[in-house]
Amino acid sequence: MSLVKLKTIFILFLLFTINIYSQNFQELAIKNRKGLLNKILTKKEIIVGVQKNHIPYTTENPQYPGVDIEIIQLLCKYLGIQYKIVYGTIDELVQWTSNKQIDLALGGISVDINRSLAVNFSYPYIITTPAGILNKRKLPRESFSIDFPKTRIQNLGDIINLPKLKIAIKSGTTYETLLKENQEFSRHEIILYKTNKEALESVLNGENDLFISDKVLIQAYLIQNPGIKEQFHIILGNYIEEYISALVPPDELEFLIFINTFLKELERTEKLKTLLSKYLESNKWLEK
Repeated sequence: MSLVKLKTIFILFLLFTINIYSQNFQELAIKNRKGLLNKILTKKEIIVGVQKNHIPYTTENPQYPGVDIEIIQLLCKYLGIQYKIVYGTIDELVQWTSNKQIDLALGGISVDINRSLAVNFSYPYIITTPAGILNKRKLPRESFSIDFPKTRIQNLGDIINLPKLKIAIKSGTTYETLLKENQEFSRHEIILYKTNKEALESVLNGENDLFISDKVLIQAYLIQNPGIKEQFHIILGNYIEEYISALVPPDELEFLIFINTFLKELERTEKLKTLLSKYLESNKWLEK
């Protein structure tokens, strides 16, 4: 028998063995696991809630569906199941997850202590920071004298050095809480919008001065609209850490542990890093 044939037989045997072990693990899980994980494996379907077109977490491009949709696809490929997507706002996703109407929720959801009363947050698969797009006309006029150092606006905390700003943010987000509860931002006026898109457009058209969201979303908007960099001051410096996590129903500890293990494995194998690069270092996802 030739060496090539021996190698082929060995590879086929290895793949067959891996498949057997994988099936055995699935059978053991169905036999010994309880609760939601058992239900998902038995039904071979998971119901996942996400925010619609919340770039780069979710998009309307089937070929580049978004970071979180691709995470869901990896999860389903690993478990050998199908998925069903349900769209909702953050508040709806929290409610549906808490009531166990959906099995899992993703879509660029920030960890929040109030939300954690109703749901369990997974291991954070993305660590970001609040960022912004600021009208350049609101930057302080700099003195050319060496005796007066320039006022640098590098992270969100630096806006305390600016005069009153009209800040546009999406309602119901952690940024609304951040701005309202921190006295250092009290001089600024907060204008709430239903969507990030509406809030951003209000700044781009000059109606408001500053748009705030998470750094990942801001970076995606800059890829989508590269001309923004020329007309606006971009604030991307680290201010405070913001954790992007999945929502898991309460009292589903086994499923939470499994999701945490899955997300950590994506991080260890750098699949998460690859996914983020796909959407934050390229504009191919804009192609339809």
